[in-house]
Amino acid sequence: MPKTYIIIGQGLAGSLLGMELIARGAKVKVVDKDWDGAASTVAAGMWNPLNFRKLSFSWRSPEFISKLYQHYTHLEAVLNVQLLYNKQIIKKIPDQNTQRILEKQRNEIKGFLSSMAHPDAEALFGEGGYFGLKNTGVLDLKELLRASKDYFIKNGAYESVAFDWSQAVDAETVYISCEGYQAKSNPYFSWLPLNANKGQILDVYPPEYWKSRDILNCGKFLFQAPDGTYRAGATYNWTDKDFVPEDAATQEILAPFSKISRENLRVKSVEVGLRPTIADRRPVLGYHPKHKNIAIFGALGTKGVMLAPSFVGEMADLLLKGTPCDPEVRISRFVKRYYDHQD
Repeated sequence: MPKTYIIIGQGLAGSLLGMELIARGAKVKVVDKDWDGAASTVAAGMWNPLNFRKLSFSWRSPEFISKLYQHYTHLEAVLNVQLLYNKQIIKKIPDQNTQRILEKQRNEIKGFLSSMAHPDAEALFGEGGYFGLKNTGVLDLKELLRASKDYFIKNGAYESVAFDWSQAVDAETVYISCEGYQAKSNPYFSWLPLNANKGQILDVYPPEYWKSRDILNCGKFLFQAPDGTYRAGATYNWTDKDFVPEDAATQEILAPFSKISRENLRVKSVEVGLRPTIADRRPVLGYHPKHKNIAIFGALGTKGVMLAPSFVGEMADLLLKGTPCDPEVRISRFVKRYYDHQD
């Protein structure tokens, strides 16, 4: 008898995994209760290959970006929507040390450096005061979540209900946690070193000094989102686990922009979300060490838009074929913690 796969959570991870499993002919049910503060509903949706402090590639980012384009372009065709918005990132060079690092790293990252002058950036920073990154952009997360939800409903694969993990008892059903930060409260995965990283993003009025479709980064980002709104952010708070906007976080976002123009950004509204991040900054994929019909696909963290396309296929291969995932993302790297918690 074919197994049924119940995915708990319809954020980025749950949406991509549900569509992947359905495409492979699996019997799927996606269960979601519109959790407040879920990272996928608040996140800016940007992808960027660089660590801006070191001006070097983040973990396997060129490989991940190549897969990103393939996967989301495919989903655009399946869902009949636009999801990918290619935008340059225009990065202000804050000081001479950063300029020196850029020159040192230029050859390594040259495939992503743009050689084109940027009129808005020229007006703000002058010659030599910035650099551009290409093959970057924004994924319309809101449209992805909306369209994939419709897709699941049309396929009879969606249920809007709060899932009770005490019901995960059917041996012929595989239950997959795609709950984001809420996996920490899941009785099966509370032993994982999962942290909730609080992030704050602002909706702002369009500034006169940035009419470009590209992303401005001068320590914080500013860009026009696919829905036409302007978004600025973001902050990273590893201590607070609430959804209360903070004046200090708002000022942290606004401060670098006040240094490049006399025109201050004007705030419309504030959004807060909790990003699911594991201790070693890698996703976590796999079955529970003891319960072989319970699995997790999560901890995509701050780079989830970039990471998810590369690992959703691996998760599907594990579920449908038993193929082991990449060792760097296997849940087994934390298995000692599980058994320590049983003592």
